[in-house]
Amino acid sequence: MPRSKSTARAEARRHHRAAQSIQPNVLSGDVVTPTASSSAAMSAAASAEPARRGILGFRMPDVRADLRALPAELRANRWLWLAFALMLSAPLAYAVATYMSADAAGALRFYYGLMVTPPAIPVLVGGFVAHRGTYLVGLLLGVVNAAIVVSIGTSSLQPGTVETGDLLSVSVTYFVYASAMGALFGGLAGWYRKFLGENSRRQRAARDARAQEQRRKAKQEARPGRTGR
Repeated sequence: MPRSKSTARAEARRHHRAAQSIQPNVLSGDVVTPTASSSAAMSAAASAEPARRGILGFRMPDVRADLRALPAELRANRWLWLAFALMLSAPLAYAVATYMSADAAGALRFYYGLMVTPPAIPVLVGGFVAHRGTYLVGLLLGVVNAAIVVSIGTSSLQPGTVETGDLLSVSVTYFVYASAMGALFGGLAGWYRKFLGENSRRQRAARDARAQEQRRKAKQEARPGRTGR
């Protein structure tokens, strides 16, 4: 009897160890060994990481997330206000220039052309300082630019010189063009800022690696001197 009891206990312990080493996968119902479980966890962690960027650092934007973050970005990032201030100051300069002589208004008209036709400076500034959704910031600046150009362009027209249908067609076309170009150049400005940041990090990592290698070589060269004393 004692021998049969010890055999039963050993068999029970063996079954308990086997049950502990094989765990059911709750999600799929499959039996997963510890090695398979760890590999599944590693693959899940890898899939949770963001996709690697291509050679030029481009990747598809998350439009929904960028749209949700845009209001907070516009409120919190005061550097973005500079881009909109540059854009909105252009029609003010144009309005002031209309009351000045041609010679005196040259600088103001040049400023208007620099900020509005094309709106390269405000869009590039907005895309460069935005933390995310740079193409959306550029698109908004493009819409503001189109509103300025269309309003100033139509205000200078004489009544009856242009048909309403033609004016509407030109206005819609320019809104589409300015919005698309604003989104494009805003996205390019944001990509360039990230490119500069990643390049700086790579250079810093290379400097740290060289410094660490130099310290390692210095320690190796100093060892024979210490052992010879």
